[in-house]
Amino acid sequence: MENVMKYSSKGSLVSIIVTWKDTHVIFSIKDQVKGIPDHSLPYIFDRFYRVDKARNTKVNGSGLGLSIAQEIIRIHEGQIWVEQNVDLGCTFSFSLPYAINFSGIYNSS
Repeated sequence: MENVMKYSSKGSLVSIIVTWKDTHVIFSIKDQVKGIPDHSLPYIFDRFYRVDKARNTKVNGSGLGLSIAQEIIRIHEGQIWVEQNVDLGCTFSFSLPYAINFSGIYNSS
């Protein structure tokens, strides 16, 4: 979400979508930001990688956010990925397994 807020222009649409598939919950964040160039896609989850190192100075960052997100999601047995259209924006998604407790009544004691 921080990256979407950094790179989105005022008034652009950001969608957050939650879906269920098999044993996983999928969270997707879709933006209208200019897409990621194809040559950068293989590296966006690498530590310290920034898509455009020459971006204006209002956008700070170390290039660690997506790498950290990927590690946290992997630890929780999920996956993270991006789908993009250079002209229409990106959709970052991640999945996490879920568990349903059918044990019955909640006991607070």
